[in-house]
Amino acid sequence: MGDFSNKALSLVLLALFCTKAHTSPLERKELIDVEGYLMLDHDYYGPFFNKDEANYQHKTEIRRSKLGLTFSPNTDFRAKIQLKYSRELPGSDNLSLGDAYMRYMLSDNWGLQLGRMKEPFGLEQQTSSSNLLTIERSSLSSSFAPGRSYGLKIDYKKKSHTLAFGYFLERDSQHKFAIAHFNLFEQPASQDTPAATLRFTYAPIIEAQQSVHFGASASKRWFNGNKVQIKHSGEVHSADNIIRSARFYADTSKLYQVDAAWQFNHVLFQTEFVKNSISQKEGKNWNYFGAYIQASYRLSGRYKYRQGRYKSQNKMKNGSFKSSTELVIRQSILNVRDHDIGSEAAFSLFGINHYPTANIKLMANLIIPTMSGDSINNDQSGQAYSLRFQYKF
Repeated sequence: MGDFSNKALSLVLLALFCTKAHTSPLERKELIDVEGYLMLDHDYYGPFFNKDEANYQHKTEIRRSKLGLTFSPNTDFRAKIQLKYSRELPGSDNLSLGDAYMRYMLSDNWGLQLGRMKEPFGLEQQTSSSNLLTIERSSLSSSFAPGRSYGLKIDYKKKSHTLAFGYFLERDSQHKFAIAHFNLFEQPASQDTPAATLRFTYAPIIEAQQSVHFGASASKRWFNGNKVQIKHSGEVHSADNIIRSARFYADTSKLYQVDAAWQFNHVLFQTEFVKNSISQKEGKNWNYFGAYIQASYRLSGRYKYRQGRYKSQNKMKNGSFKSSTELVIRQSILNVRDHDIGSEAAFSLFGINHYPTANIKLMANLIIPTMSGDSINNDQSGQAYSLRFQYKF
């Protein structure tokens, strides 16, 4: 962003904080809701995660911070805008646009949404970053799942099942806010990526003590000859992109995804699989895939399921908060190797989360990597340790 844009967004950010301070709880509930979070991360990782260093490295950053404003004049209409800020300590910073959309309820269950939003794809990707059970999403979601795009989405939501479909443009905008980005009917620029994305979820069992969830997603994306390469930092955000696929000019890609989850009392199991089939401009097909399986256990509290997503629930039956600790283990694989080019990697993650108050979450992850195939790093030794302090309001 330019200096003027950064100053303008900074003023908006300040104005939103003032709104938070001067708006009564009743007003926020009925008309305006202001929410946000701050995530401070520290990573300590070995040579595997850094192509230029032979020793362990320390990195600290404001991983994510968000301030969001939701305007709801009635039950049928909602408008949301979010500003996000991140910064390496020391290092560069980034101020960007998060969600920015208008939503209208067509009926009790059908909704229409226009603007910048997450595409409806994947269980882990649909989970808010502040509700994740691990510090970073799995290699599968980070490498394959679409993020936020400008688009038009129609969805149907009920307690036991959801359906969402949309047409999106992944703008080559570096997250700059511009009214022109919301024009989905103009001819896309050469670097823009049009996409059609669909997601369906179904929960045959939804009870306080047990729930079962199934989901599936699909997305077709038109690259129109843009250069494509999948890069991944090994589930450590501040590390180098040491895992890479071949690089080529692509025509289209087809993403297929399935997920399942089972919650029983204090335990939650979830798993996903994604296949990514990319058609090169010259006609060659490249097939990649990824998967993970994750298990978590809460010493107290439970997991709450709502319309195709899970999140940790720390409130007791009487509504009061109770501090809790959560254990997490995840095994993920990422295969971006085809035609004897690219990498295959696996990551074992062990994590612990602690919720001392209703607004604070403390997280610690250990990531143990393995890799084969092409590598830009000759030293494959070492693991990573990540810590996070999260404050949410």
